[in-house]
Amino acid sequence: MAEYRDVFDFAAKAGCLEGYLYERHNLEPGYLSNWVDNINRMYNTLPEAAKAECKPQYLEVLKKICDHFNKLVGADNQVTKKVNQMLAEVEG
Repeated sequence: MAEYRDVFDFAAKAGCLEGYLYERHNLEPGYLSNWVDNINRMYNTLPEAAKAECKPQYLEVLKKICDHFNKLVGADNQVTKKVNQMLAEVEG
């Protein structure tokens, strides 16, 4: 059962970040670095079957998060680069 809890926790954190960024017009990305790191760590520790099943939806969320970061703080920001790297790894 812990597997399902891990999937839920991962999905909740990723969805919350997308929602948090959605209506922002400015942003201080520094404190979001841990949030992004946690999402990445949580995804990477999911069982392979769970990752395979949620990969399409995760890619959609990551693309939205990337778009938000690019608009809010620019492509050269450290957190933006981190999210873009995560996207590249998941797209693999």
